[in-house]
Amino acid sequence: AFDADLDFAPQAPEQRRSDEVAQLLASEPGVEISGATPLAGGGPDTFSDTNMDLDDGSKSAAVQELEAASRKEIEREAKERAKAEAAAAKEAEREAKRQAKAERAARPRRGPSIGVMLLGLVLLSMVGGIAYLFMVPIDKAAIERVASERFGEPVTIGTAKFSPMPPLLTLTNVTVGNIKFASVIATPDAATLITERKIWKSLDATGASVIAADARKVAAMAVRDVPKIAAAKAEIQRIKITGVEITGMPVAAPKFDLVASFATNGALKQVTLSTADDKARVVLVPDEKGWTVEIESRGITWAAGPKAAWDNLRAKGIATENGIKFEEYQINHFAGSARGGGELSWSPSWKFTGNLDISGFEAEALLQTFYGAGATASGSVEGKVAITMSGATLPRLFDAPQIDGALSVGKAVLKGMDLARAAQTGAAAAGATRFSDFSVTLAVAGGKAQLKDIKGMSGLLTVSGTAEAAADRTASGNVLVELGIGGSRAKANLKVSGTVAEPKFAK
Repeated sequence: AFDADLDFAPQAPEQRRSDEVAQLLASEPGVEISGATPLAGGGPDTFSDTNMDLDDGSKSAAVQELEAASRKEIEREAKERAKAEAAAAKEAEREAKRQAKAERAARPRRGPSIGVMLLGLVLLSMVGGIAYLFMVPIDKAAIERVASERFGEPVTIGTAKFSPMPPLLTLTNVTVGNIKFASVIATPDAATLITERKIWKSLDATGASVIAADARKVAAMAVRDVPKIAAAKAEIQRIKITGVEITGMPVAAPKFDLVASFATNGALKQVTLSTADDKARVVLVPDEKGWTVEIESRGITWAAGPKAAWDNLRAKGIATENGIKFEEYQINHFAGSARGGGELSWSPSWKFTGNLDISGFEAEALLQTFYGAGATASGSVEGKVAITMSGATLPRLFDAPQIDGALSVGKAVLKGMDLARAAQTGAAAAGATRFSDFSVTLAVAGGKAQLKDIKGMSGLLTVSGTAEAAADRTASGNVLVELGIGGSRAKANLKVSGTVAEPKFAK
């Protein structure tokens, strides 16, 4: 008995069922089962290794029923086993959760994190701020009162409308003193709408007309010390007025845009005046001495002064109630430039005194600017001149300038006259005269331009004399022309006549 192969390990359900089926088959009458033949040894449900040839149809109904029952029992036990395993896993998960909950309960309780609290405050502020924007009360009388305190002039408003997205306050038919605006759009700092002190980033106005007599009042309004009460209620950072027109000026002034910026306490920081095309600009900054002034123009003709569209004009100085002291001004035109300094006053009358260092200015361009004649001479003008002008009004300031200085002209050419041939023949000769050196002393007074101490040289040719251009642009003078050296020189005394545009030389 101990020679038997004993296996005390518990059998699997499938093996146990297989053994039961084998025993039942062995008990069937007339069926002989070899002990070495497994149920599935030669293939599914076959007895090919036995000494009997049985097919599925030859099995008895009892055997088939037993096999079906066995399979169902196996399937049932597998399902129960899977169900038990799932229940065990779920129970383990519940136990883990119970343990985690118990651990959390054992820890000391804390409130929400700082980050969560800050996020909540931000969201609450945003929601509250947006809600407030849609319900901002528009108190027109309060706006008029605060603005009047700010500018020191009575302010009236036609209508006031607030739009929340983006936040804008639109005012129409606004009057500040004697100045009227078609509309004013105020852009606030949205965060200050719920505070007592409002901050206005920008006030954009259109359609302003100012009488020249009120200009001083407007300037005083801009630089006045803002009362502390008004400054505590509102802060204005920037004012922009588009299309400002000043009427009643002695000379026609183009429309311009005005931009003013202010400090936190309401003090004026800077004012910029510029034309719509930005070709002319004036920047004013309050100074303890008055105002610092910077002027710049490009390619435009000013209403007063020479009718020339200078390529570039710049000036910088200090302005007071009575005038401007220019620390420096500069004019660029083509390849030439002129720079200097001076002082302009307008009380009790207009007056200017200054100086110019001229370098590389074209003689033809200067003649064209002042006399409308640019074809009679050419060359590069260098030198220094002193300038004095006076007049009862601004337009009259340039009527009779006084200019004194010594000039030299490089590569000078006198067009329309060959002076060398005139010296030889004693008569006028058409052509041109070129000089290697040419100098003259310029004196302009009473509307007349005098050319004194004329000296010109070109090889064996020398020219000397004087000439004059009257206010009506007629020309006169005497010129001595010499050709040659020593006692063999040919000489001719020529009289100058005609006009600046068409001078004539005759013996």
